[in-house]
Amino acid sequence: HAGGGVRVHLLDASGGVSSTNEPSVPMHRDAVSCLFYVPGAHILLTGSVDSTVRVWPLDQSPFPKGAGIPAIPSAVLSGHEAPVTCVAGCADLGVVVSGASDGTVLLHSLRKARFIRRLLANS
Repeated sequence: HAGGGVRVHLLDASGGVSSTNEPSVPMHRDAVSCLFYVPGAHILLTGSVDSTVRVWPLDQSPFPKGAGIPAIPSAVLSGHEAPVTCVAGCADLGVVVSGASDGTVLLHSLRKARFIRRLLANS
């Protein structure tokens, strides 16, 4: 959503889609521009026009019991000076990689949410 939230939709075995009846979860101060599910870690990463990446541990209880996304992220990864345009993560390596519209790429620790390194465009 343009308001910085995400609405959860469920896929069933037949390929049908149903929406939870919950309102969208407010995730950022501006529009969510990208998201990535980290396999093996049950974590959703969201990037935003607000220049942050947020880390959301997902509830593993079966739907429709819960929306699956907590109200507060476990971490907010900062350091970008432009809107985040892509994000990915790897549980095995324990990293989050995010890119911004200015060409910078940031590496953060997935587990401790610590900044690791900045890679600049054209370097």
